[in-house]
Amino acid sequence: MGIFQIPATINKITSMSNRSVRIQVNTQENMTDKDMSRLMALHEKYGHFLFLADDRQIDTADLIDIPDLPVREEEQKSKSQRLRAVLFILWKQNGEKGDFEIYYHQKMEAFIDAVKNKLS
Repeated sequence: MGIFQIPATINKITSMSNRSVRIQVNTQENMTDKDMSRLMALHEKYGHFLFLADDRQIDTADLIDIPDLPVREEEQKSKSQRLRAVLFILWKQNGEKGDFEIYYHQKMEAFIDAVKNKLS
């Protein structure tokens, strides 16, 4: 997805009991539909929070010292769990037609048949 940048203000910082902090960020008014969509896609994603208190955009020189993110235990889903989650999102984006379990089984059977057809 790359770096997401929008003008914003850190509005509130709250210390948490586990020595973490909760940060409330307010964006500027009149966000574009594209920015709004990209921001919503980041909801509950794990990543780095960067804030440049300046009138310029973040560039690659600002990103040199960013460490790799450790893999969080809850993000270590099996391949089948990941595929099911992706199919669920696709089902929702296509209007949630019918029951998801039926949709899931149909898609999995179609995928299995496609792989079988490639066998010699």
